[in-house]
Amino acid sequence: MADSICGEVEGDYSVVKVQLAGGGKEDKPARPTKGTQLVWGGTDVSSPWGHLAALIEKAGGSVNYTFVHAADLKEPLVVVTDEGETHEDKPADEPKKADEKPASGGGSTQVKHSTGGAEGHGPLFDFGLDFDFGGNAARVWAHPHAFMAGPRPLVIALHGINGKSRKLHPALDEKGVHVGKLASKLIEDGKVTPVIIAAPTEFSDGPWRTFDVSRFVAAVKAATASQSVEIDLDNVSIVGHSGAGGSPGAGLNKVASEGGVFDGHKLKIFGITDTCITDQNGKAYADGLAKNDVTAVYAMHKGTGGWVAYTGHKTFSAALGAAQESKAVEPAEDSQDVDDKVYDNGGKTPLRVSIKIKSSRLAAHHKEWGAAGGYHVDVGAHNDMVPMWFWWALPRWLPATEEDKNAGLKEHPIEDPKPQEHDKPPPVTGGEWANVPPAADAWADPGIDPKATGAALFAPATGLYWPVRNPKNHYGRAVCFIGSDGKGYGVGKSAGGRNFLAGRPADGNPDRFHAGIDVFGDHHDVIVACEAGTVVNVYPFYPNDKPLVWCLIVQHDSGVVINYGEVDPASLKKYGMKKGVKVQPGQPIAEVGRMVQDSMLHFETYPAGTKQNISYKKSQGEAFLKNYFNPTQYLLALATKGK
Repeated sequence: MADSICGEVEGDYSVVKVQLAGGGKEDKPARPTKGTQLVWGGTDVSSPWGHLAALIEKAGGSVNYTFVHAADLKEPLVVVTDEGETHEDKPADEPKKADEKPASGGGSTQVKHSTGGAEGHGPLFDFGLDFDFGGNAARVWAHPHAFMAGPRPLVIALHGINGKSRKLHPALDEKGVHVGKLASKLIEDGKVTPVIIAAPTEFSDGPWRTFDVSRFVAAVKAATASQSVEIDLDNVSIVGHSGAGGSPGAGLNKVASEGGVFDGHKLKIFGITDTCITDQNGKAYADGLAKNDVTAVYAMHKGTGGWVAYTGHKTFSAALGAAQESKAVEPAEDSQDVDDKVYDNGGKTPLRVSIKIKSSRLAAHHKEWGAAGGYHVDVGAHNDMVPMWFWWALPRWLPATEEDKNAGLKEHPIEDPKPQEHDKPPPVTGGEWANVPPAADAWADPGIDPKATGAALFAPATGLYWPVRNPKNHYGRAVCFIGSDGKGYGVGKSAGGRNFLAGRPADGNPDRFHAGIDVFGDHHDVIVACEAGTVVNVYPFYPNDKPLVWCLIVQHDSGVVINYGEVDPASLKKYGMKKGVKVQPGQPIAEVGRMVQDSMLHFETYPAGTKQNISYKKSQGEAFLKNYFNPTQYLLALATKGK
């Protein structure tokens, strides 16, 4: 029996969920779940199953969930055989047109976004998908039209000094500045091509000394691989703000010293925004990129954003190689915002551009940035230079094509039928698995950030499904946590210590602390996988002498390890859970157990590679907390927006 492939096939702007299972010619048909539609006939493209499998591959490859739009199926299907040959899926007697060109590259043709075509859905296309890089949370955001759109430009945003403020990926902060939302506005206005933006995090006052562009691009590529989003490695740019530039051997200086090259690819744009504007740094950038015939330099500042004295716009520009007077250009640059002459290198390739911005003009953009959903609080003129760079740089360097301008337009009938007032969207269950109830209604965001827990970083919010499926649960999706204001949130001021690192002085051990969050659930409530992953351990949990509840440890594809704890051991056998079993998002994996009297899902999160739960004692010290992820933000994202 072949592995099942779960897919969503879209047509007529509605979604029909199906789970397909195919078998070889000699196999006995069997349904892995009650909701599976069997398609018989082996893997050859001439068979129904082989044809569908090829279509799914065309729409995104071997991924957990593949969206196929009717517009994409109009193109001839190119199939790669085991011998590496290609042929088009056409009737044998259909004549080949004289002007018909063979497929290039010997593989499947790129699927481009089309009018009324596919749009991405989920965290990546909203505020962004969080992933681990260098032990801290990085974030990547993609415009919905980047979904299944072939190779897309990537812009990397490096923040400045961050040792005290300890902000996570400040360029993609849903509560502060989010340049992805600004990019969305520019894309929807037909000014910019659909892009991907990624932002790492470093808690340092001298950041990016070990930053490796190649390693970060690879991490972004891995984080987006299952989302049907592809990075154009010849269209990667980097921009540094404030302390990201100006230090020899770090940040932008390090990138320039490496020639602006990673894995044989040259950067498209070397971006500078309010860093240390000195002749010395300008010369360092120019010298490092001197042999690079591709990478353009686009520098913007309002003075200096670093700790070194400002040496002046004209001399900095000259050191950078931009000594000729120029002017603001369309489609975004506005001469009203310019505080001095614009300097460039006379239009030579690669271009060098340096622009000084009036500090007083930055606030004039707050209203339009806020309307775009990318500016929520006044962050001051220095930090305003980050959205300012994206606001001007994206239209200039990554302009929209005619195809981009038509993407996402939908055809509508002359008279749209009016939905009946009592109609409600169908509840989200666990996908196509039988007998999975929906979750409780989404929880209202308390509007307060959770308190940071030192070396225990927040788990990146990569989940899709709220784990406990009971729409009638008394407490719904409430998450118990301590806020940044020191107050308890959830139920009853964190409901008596259900939060992460709450005291656990049970069994005469006042040194023990809670390593997870207790999610409300009733005995035998179905638990589903929050995201795709592989079971790495199953074992008795508590109590030690007569274990009533067990642990189910899943290494998820995103890198987060989850202990679905205090589950009913009989349910593990019921759902076929054992080491090595692969699970899909929304798949039932266990049921809430009962520990003498109490029932709950004990939810712990760990870094990749963890294979068993780890107890925490205060005497082990704060440094020991690096072995954990704080699950609060992961659960809050699912509580408010999860399926």
